[in-house]
Amino acid sequence: MGRFWDPFRLLTLIAIVWTLVLIGVGAYVRLSNAGLSCPGWPACYGHLTVPTRTGVIQRVDRLHPDHPLVPRKAMKEMFHRYLAGGLGLVILAIAVLGWSRARRTLGRPRYFPLLILLLVLLQAALGMWTVTMELEPIIVLAHLIGAFLIFDGLLLLWAMDTHALHWKEEVPSFVGTMDRGSRTDPA
Repeated sequence: MGRFWDPFRLLTLIAIVWTLVLIGVGAYVRLSNAGLSCPGWPACYGHLTVPTRTGVIQRVDRLHPDHPLVPRKAMKEMFHRYLAGGLGLVILAIAVLGWSRARRTLGRPRYFPLLILLLVLLQAALGMWTVTMELEPIIVLAHLIGAFLIFDGLLLLWAMDTHALHWKEEVPSFVGTMDRGSRTDPA
């Protein structure tokens, strides 16, 4: 039981669940037509939080007449961004832990967490392009595929670390009876 609560494994498991939730939230944002409710990135109309005061909303609407601010939709979009940012930090911690742990222990994944971190950075760029290119279908598709690649990568990382995957090949029984210089039939 102690090995399950290893910080690397626990963070990886948290990231797996977090990624799945984030994919669901992303689908909800898109299907509720809130995907373009904050046309800038990463801020929402230049603010880190969604503007809710009447005066600020009126000023934003004057500055962006083609994208009026709908706070309820913008909150959905920003929640998705905050959730994604938090996941990025968790995956950064996984990459750092994975790198330092692999240096001390043989057989631990060393480069794979860094690959997942690179995927997260690419995913952030795709998220930005999804907004700035106003839901260009190929970008939206790439963003969704990126999310599933991160999810799959985290699952694989967890399986490799917990040894849930065994990469042993089955060796035929006659292999041990073969002499180096001769061929014998396994009869």
